[in-house]
Amino acid sequence: MKTARTFLLYFFSLLSTLFAYASEGYLNEANEHQYKVSANFDDRAEISIEFISGTGYVSWIQARNSETGNLDDYGRYYVGTFWKAYLPVDSNILVAVRGNGVNCYYFRVKEPTFGHIEMGGGSATPSIEIVAGEALEIKRLYNTYSAAGCPDP
Repeated sequence: MKTARTFLLYFFSLLSTLFAYASEGYLNEANEHQYKVSANFDDRAEISIEFISGTGYVSWIQARNSETGNLDDYGRYYVGTFWKAYLPVDSNILVAVRGNGVNCYYFRVKEPTFGHIEMGGGSATPSIEIVAGEALEIKRLYNTYSAAGCPDP
């Protein structure tokens, strides 16, 4: 009887170890896109962009990660949507707004803190405002009528 209990205890501890390892691997894979190099939050800025109501445009977001050099395409955003990412210092962000031509807004992550941007206005005259945090600086803004749109950040 004692041997059976020991065997059951060993068997269940082995199972719990296997399940704990499997769930840890799954959690790390889920965070792979935002934290490619390290999971240290101290060296990354939390960046968010909100497309507030009263706007009438489609925009897309791209970011060049300064650690990996990768250009990440975060897709299209519309009125009432919200984007959030964790990026290292010196990463560049492009917010391109399709309206009267294509309005290109470039930002640089300057500090590993927090930065929040609100996009507003109409499709012909979008406006941008850094409303919170000190993590971002405006690098350049311009309007283009090129079919190719904005250059990569």
